[in-house]
Amino acid sequence: MDEYLFFIDETNRTTNNPYFCLAGIVTTRKIYEDEIIPKINEIKLKYFARTDIVFHYSAMQNNRDEFEIFKDKDIKTSFWNDYVSLLKNLNFNVLGVYYDEITMSNLFNANGIRIYEIAFIELLNNYLFFLKAKKGLGNICLESRGLKNDFYLQNSYYNYLKNGSPYYTKDDWEKHLTSLGFIIKKDNNVGLQIADIAPSALLRQINGTKDIFNIGSLFRGKLYKKGTNNQDIFGLKKLI
Repeated sequence: MDEYLFFIDETNRTTNNPYFCLAGIVTTRKIYEDEIIPKINEIKLKYFARTDIVFHYSAMQNNRDEFEIFKDKDIKTSFWNDYVSLLKNLNFNVLGVYYDEITMSNLFNANGIRIYEIAFIELLNNYLFFLKAKKGLGNICLESRGLKNDFYLQNSYYNYLKNGSPYYTKDDWEKHLTSLGFIIKKDNNVGLQIADIAPSALLRQINGTKDIFNIGSLFRGKLYKKGTNNQDIFGLKKLI
């Protein structure tokens, strides 16, 4: 069985975006170790002369902290053109789910249900579909949202491993899913740094946002089942 890694991040509702989106990238462990990490380190060395810098999309867009060099528009344009070209040529798929956050909160008692977990379970179902199709074994890596939230999510994950779901049996989960890991944002995890861009990028076309540097097109172009009738089910799924 090939081993797969799924790196997941989220974006929340803003004044310009009504949606919560949970999304990320899936790739084999071999490709991640042999291709993705070295290539990302190359571009870090090119622009920052170090590999321990953590790519954080918000800071990059706003020229904060280590990314003050992006105040020079030529450097910023050169970097993003190189980065988008690099990501386009890397071998990974994108999976995501999204929903209107206010509608979800109104339909369900926000104090009685953790709406982050609704998105997570739906994304988990699609990841298992992916793994079954690939006959693979999969791991999940998320950015930590604090120990209490991590605990709740971990419980949901293990409950599904134990009981199965309406779509899959307990045997499916045991055969194809392994561990769930939580990483702190400042840790230098390359997979999460790429996934950090995915949710907002996927929503660009939906929200009619200008697709600067073609970042949205890049991630939408790598959606699982892209160009098929199942793209909106297993690639980027709208819940509400």
